[in-house]
Amino acid sequence: MLWQASPGEFVIGLIVPAIAGLALGAQILIVRQLIMFMLPSTGGTPVVAGVVSAGLMAGLATVATILNISLGWRQEIMGELIGQRLGSLVLARASSTDLEEFESQDFHDRLRRAQTSAIGRPSMVSGAATGVFRSLFALAAIGIAFGLLQPLTHPPPLPASVPLCLPAPPKAP
Repeated sequence: MLWQASPGEFVIGLIVPAIAGLALGAQILIVRQLIMFMLPSTGGTPVVAGVVSAGLMAGLATVATILNISLGWRQEIMGELIGQRLGSLVLARASSTDLEEFESQDFHDRLRRAQTSAIGRPSMVSGAATGVFRSLFALAAIGIAFGLLQPLTHPPPLPASVPLCLPAPPKAP
């Protein structure tokens, strides 16, 4: 449904969280450099490298904030586009029905439910999709950053997370 409403907005909705995820992963790596700079036992690094790392951290934090704000705007735009798409589908369906069906109270109830859903659901759909994309890219970036920092401690938790990805069995009535 997101793709049908607007393919361009959908692609932008994927690219922006991916860049925000990369910024998050880079921030994790830069924080490690800043910690190494501050610890005297590690031999430290030159002051210039510490200042550059702090500047990069501030810049990445600014970029991530701007991307998150733009992602909120994109979410609203996508919700409106989905709403327009659903509204046009409801209108097309209602205009293609026979006049005899308009006499039925059941038809009016279904039409009212469809119109109400076309108003409220698009923002929920776009919000859920944005949240899923944002979370997936952030999780991937954090995993990659931690994998680069400590490669041996990263793989063991991966098999333990497989059951979390499997769908839950249906509950008995």
